[in-house]
Amino acid sequence: MKVSKRFLGIVGAVMMATTMCAGISASAAESAQGGSDGSHGGCSYELGDVNWDHKLDNTDVKLMNESLLGKRRFTTYQRLQADVNQDGRFNHSDVVALVKKINK
Repeated sequence: MKVSKRFLGIVGAVMMATTMCAGISASAAESAQGGSDGSHGGCSYELGDVNWDHKLDNTDVKLMNESLLGKRRFTTYQRLQADVNQDGRFNHSDVVALVKKINK
């Protein structure tokens, strides 16, 4: 069976999020950032909160734009957290969705 690198990355992200939420590895929780379910270090975060400060604001928009422009590299967990519209891809439509969410 041939397995893609993308699939392995997603499986790794889910496994890390599960480990962090269960509190099994404190050092893993400290070194890793975020989870595919919006969790980070056992805490829950709203989609779009890519800096995990419990606020959706222009800092999140700026970080997402920088990542899309190649000026900043997001972790796997940040990319999953940045998929605001939940279409399975992180792109400019997620930034637009975040701006709309912030301006509600």
